[in-house]
Order: sequence, then structure tokens, then C-alpha cells
Amino acid sequence: MTKVYKTTFRLRRGNAAEWAEVNPILQAGEPGFEIDTFGLKIGNGKDAYNDLPYMYHGGVDTHNG
Repeated sequence: MTKVYKTTFRLRRGNAAEWAEVNPILQAGEPGFEIDTFGLKIGNGKDAYNDLPYMYHGGVDTHNG
């Protein structure tokens, strides 16, 4: 019989203004979610949040916003 594990996965999140103000460096692969715009960025471990592109269903939005 297969075991089923129930887990909760929560993204690091905040509104767009909070992200812009704090401008953290997300670890490589760490997601950051904007709860008001539904924007999603994935960290690379070196670039600040404001310098990362937004992710979307077709890939990466290089227009940053």
C-alpha cells in the first residue's frame, strides 16, 4: 500500500510594495510571491528581488512588471 503524506507548502509572500521596500536576495530556487499582484519571482542566490524577472505560465517576463 502506498503511503500518503499530507503537507502544506507555503511560499514566502507579501504585497508588491513590501517586496520592493525590503528587496531581499532570495536563495537559489526560493520562490517569492506577491499576494496583491499574483507576481512570482524565483531567487538565484545573488540578485536582489527587484532585479529578478517575474515568472508566468509561459516562462519569464523580462519586462519586470
